[in-house]
Amino acid sequence: MHKFLRAVGFSNCKRRHEMMELLKKAESEAKLVRIVHDENGDVRAQKQLSLGRRIGLSLCGTMDEYDRFEPEFFFPYHQGNCITSQAACQIQRHAEKAAFSGICDEHGLGVSLIFYLQNQLDYLERELNRNKYCHISSVLMSGLSVEGKVLLPTYHDTEKKLSLLQCEDLYTIVESCFMPYGVECDQYSIIGEITEVEEVENVITGEMIYSLTVKCNGLNFQVCINQKDLIGLPAPGRRFKGAVWMQGYAAFQED
Repeated sequence: MHKFLRAVGFSNCKRRHEMMELLKKAESEAKLVRIVHDENGDVRAQKQLSLGRRIGLSLCGTMDEYDRFEPEFFFPYHQGNCITSQAACQIQRHAEKAAFSGICDEHGLGVSLIFYLQNQLDYLERELNRNKYCHISSVLMSGLSVEGKVLLPTYHDTEKKLSLLQCEDLYTIVESCFMPYGVECDQYSIIGEITEVEEVENVITGEMIYSLTVKCNGLNFQVCINQKDLIGLPAPGRRFKGAVWMQGYAAFQED
């Protein structure tokens, strides 16, 4: 079971048979978005099932000799709509499957920004085809979250901040925070200012999703969270606090 399925509107998909039914539906209805011949001669394919505005399921696998899709793994996604980073970026392949992660050198964060690559076959095609330029010009990022809360804006009065600090009420004075979360290298605990709020409906389950544009440590990206999992009412000027799984769509510079 994928932990972040509920972030895109599948909070009731908890049992294995429910997940298998969902994957069968996704496999039959998803659109084929990319096919690439890899270095081993396999035909790798990626399909996507749209669930609503910029949210969906991505299925990755191979095509057999009869052009039938054989899924290997899947992940829920949320497509970012703004450039998050234009810093130097490297892509690395996972050891256990044909998935990829990116690493951006965002010096302002104090840590390397690691994200799960959404358009994996775009990168694989460029990596295998030496005639194609493989420089990443920018990355559009988003974070999937299964638990978060809305915080009120910070105090800007210096004396008020000092009194709150003495009371150890740190969340009322910390404007922005971006730090690694848990053992997964692409998950982070964040506090950021909400600049835009959009509601998206999952067309299969009818569950409502928040797509929040968040500014955190100078970076702009979207946070996708089920309305059931967010405490508080989001609005521009307020802050989001929670753990996110960072994803990114890499834009490649043309030759």
